[in-house]
Amino acid sequence: MMMSNLEYTQIKDLKVGMKNINAVFIVLEVGPPTLTKEAREVRTMRVADSSASVNLSVWDAPGALLQPGDIVRLLRGYTALWHFALTLYSGKNGEIMKVPTTQFKHKLVVTPNGDLANTHDINR
Repeated sequence: MMMSNLEYTQIKDLKVGMKNINAVFIVLEVGPPTLTKEAREVRTMRVADSSASVNLSVWDAPGALLQPGDIVRLLRGYTALWHFALTLYSGKNGEIMKVPTTQFKHKLVVTPNGDLANTHDINR
């Protein structure tokens, strides 16, 4: 997938230990905030693209702003295992932002359990 001349990684291609990941996905679920010892808020979210879904860990204010249905662009993310699950992180040098739906080139249809039922390229 190409957007703004950046190469984007599909979720199905993520592996533990990857760095500098650029990805675009839809937020499926937003977990409750957890407060760390350093008084920072972290939220775990379930996100998906047309290939798969994965957990996303977001710290502080960006996590509070994201809601199910938001289309999000992640720049310079990384992956690691958390509680035996592959997790995508924005990290200190990462950037996470909402994408206006007019810039999103794919239509995703999500079933109630969070699986992608039908994925269509709306540019066909």
